[in-house]
Amino acid sequence: MTERQFRKCSLRYFGLGAALIATAAAAGAPQAESSHRAGSAARSNADLQALETQAGKAMRAGDFVAAAAAFEKLARADPRVAQFRSNLCVARYSAKQFPQAAAACRKALALDPSLEAPRYFLALSLAESGQCSQALPRLVPLFHSARQSPMKRQLGLDGVNCASATGHIGQETALTDELIRAFPDDPEVLYVASHVYSDLAASTSERLLAVAPGSFQAHEFNAEALEVEGKLSDAEAEYRKALEIDPSAPNIHYRLGKLLLLTSSGDAGYQAAKVQFEKELRVNPSSAAADYQLGLMAWRARDWNGAIKRLRRAAQLDPDSSRILVALGKAYLSAGQAASALHPLEAAVRASPSDATAHYELGMVFLHLGRKQEADRELALYRRFFKAEQAKKMKVRRGFQGEPHQAPADKPPLREQ
Repeated sequence: MTERQFRKCSLRYFGLGAALIATAAAAGAPQAESSHRAGSAARSNADLQALETQAGKAMRAGDFVAAAAAFEKLARADPRVAQFRSNLCVARYSAKQFPQAAAACRKALALDPSLEAPRYFLALSLAESGQCSQALPRLVPLFHSARQSPMKRQLGLDGVNCASATGHIGQETALTDELIRAFPDDPEVLYVASHVYSDLAASTSERLLAVAPGSFQAHEFNAEALEVEGKLSDAEAEYRKALEIDPSAPNIHYRLGKLLLLTSSGDAGYQAAKVQFEKELRVNPSSAAADYQLGLMAWRARDWNGAIKRLRRAAQLDPDSSRILVALGKAYLSAGQAASALHPLEAAVRASPSDATAHYELGMVFLHLGRKQEADRELALYRRFFKAEQAKKMKVRRGFQGEPHQAPADKPPLREQ
């Protein structure tokens, strides 16, 4: 396996073995008490039974090397028994003896093509022994058909690995997408996916800069990269170059406006950003984000009607955005229209049930309407989700920075967002 493969997919087989063995057992391997003993001339039935018991005990204990040695003796005792070869195949794989595992799997399938376990572990063994060109055509259909989670997960991870190694980018991204859907909270899957997507983005952007270095897209990409690096004045220059090439390109006026809000101080910078948002809407009338920013500007200027008009249009363009719906509710409340604020804020809570700000603003509306019981309910939910958000942030900080544990505040301040 190459260094890049290890970097993208550092699989932990020793701990994984037991889960895969359990999966394989459901498919017909390995079984400690096999019924295939007839015809053995090399050993007595008692000897075979003792070896099977020994092998099964070693497998359950995680001593895969000892299990493989016992299954090897069984396979030699009666080379005609497919189940012995199948069990040996799984044991070799679990002991990380991948080339030997692949050989045992092939022999098991030659004796009995209907066995399922050797098919799975042949694909996995080929992948782990670096034979990706042979493994990938086996891994993909098996991944799609696998029902047991540990086996499906491993087939998918090896499939992504081999697709990357053999240059099958389409299969790599497709398998990654399916893995994310099947295992959305699995750390290994998320780790692999992060590298797949970042590598794809890097290679695509490199090609963009190579084939069209003077395009507005290339300048836009450079600007976004500079923003991430914190080089905001350079990013602004790149956005302006992109607009010189194509003033009607969508999203660039918006991104420049957002950047101006960060880099400019005073009313002049504020107005310059506003101009960019307005230009965005002229070239891209469906930009909910630009309408949202203009709505926030109107709200800060205490132009309640202007804010409502902008934010209502943004909500029509993006009806599932909780931040837009919350801002619209706040605008209605600021205008003294508490009853009108109910609909967007209730929609915000439905769109994002764990959004602490949405619950807080809805609670404020209920208070204005004199509906204390409902207000108390929403504010209790606000406190609950606010506390959860703070705990999550602390956990992330501890994970990346090694900060000591601190309990989140029990009573977060009720504040206007």
